[in-house]
Amino acid sequence: MDGSWMVPDVGVPSTCSTFAYGDSTKASLSVLTAPTPLANAGEYTYAISATNFTTSSSLVILGNETSSKIIASIPGAKPIIELLTDPQAIYAVHLDGKVDAMDHGGKNLWSAHLSGFSTAHSILTGEALIGATDSAITSIDIRSGKIIWSYPTSIGTARSLIYDDRTKCCIALLSAYNRGVPDTIITFASKGEVRARLGFPGMRIISNLCLCGKDRNKIALGYLKEAGSGLSERTMHVAIYSGIEDSVSRNLSDHTISYFATKICSNGPVVLSAGFYSGSGDLESGIDAFYADDTLKLWQRRFTYPVVTPVGISTKYAYFALTFSTESVVPSRSIFYTLDLSTGKTLGELPVGGKAEGMVNAIPMPMNERGFMMADPLRPVIYFLKP
Repeated sequence: MDGSWMVPDVGVPSTCSTFAYGDSTKASLSVLTAPTPLANAGEYTYAISATNFTTSSSLVILGNETSSKIIASIPGAKPIIELLTDPQAIYAVHLDGKVDAMDHGGKNLWSAHLSGFSTAHSILTGEALIGATDSAITSIDIRSGKIIWSYPTSIGTARSLIYDDRTKCCIALLSAYNRGVPDTIITFASKGEVRARLGFPGMRIISNLCLCGKDRNKIALGYLKEAGSGLSERTMHVAIYSGIEDSVSRNLSDHTISYFATKICSNGPVVLSAGFYSGSGDLESGIDAFYADDTLKLWQRRFTYPVVTPVGISTKYAYFALTFSTESVVPSRSIFYTLDLSTGKTLGELPVGGKAEGMVNAIPMPMNERGFMMADPLRPVIYFLKP
């Protein structure tokens, strides 16, 4: 919920197994969410959603490495684009802003509707689910489904939400609709009061917000600097700020990079940025590591194939995947990498694929501390990666 993509120190995955969930022999399923770890669910360890095109229903499926079952089928609903879980419930966020809460057996607890279409990852705070649509940021009581507060976003679209557990505040990035209006970061207190509001003139924020620093009291972000009238004249940056939640922001460090840093993650002391840039027919993707509490860059890696983001970070490793074209001479169209976080050196390369060589959604979701799960976006298949 803090946008860090912090994962356990699983080690270096060296084996890959696959499991096809749901009854794909009887229905055409489309995968839309990553497998989400599920607590207190007995033998089942994850929840995932899919759309059944045969019945036009949204499905919620529980599964492990060997079995799965559909626990909820919601007919006529817009696709589920995100699942959040806690020990009591599963929260399914639909494309049109609808939220369905159910227990781990699939029984509906409540339904709520956020006006507009979802525009950012929702967050759980322990007491509330906070979601963003193209018209408002809204907080919902997770026990009753009632609206706690709602903030209209008429000046722009909320593109990233994070939760600061120190201050119990929600921090939101609003991307302005009009070119002459700067992007804004707003900090909301627990009851929806605006605690701080800061504009960022002369730049366009293109990444998620990410809490970082030893005390997680700083925010890292990627941005384009407005320089001249043409896109080619802009420069690409990763910056770390402090004081945003108090309206006294200070730019602590600023690094120029060669790609669009669209995803940021952090384990606290170290920040990773990832993304790609395509120009003149050439593609360059990259991962850069920075110290959150210093101005130094730790290391950088560059690739000629796309890095699938977000990258996962632990205390010792960076985890990510590269995708390759069908013409590439590689063992698989997706390869999962493990890097030493202190040096950026490759510790492991694991081909990820099954019978039909599809590119996989490389969000490395932790499977407790035994490995990672990744979902194939084209087929109802989950990949399990283990040391």
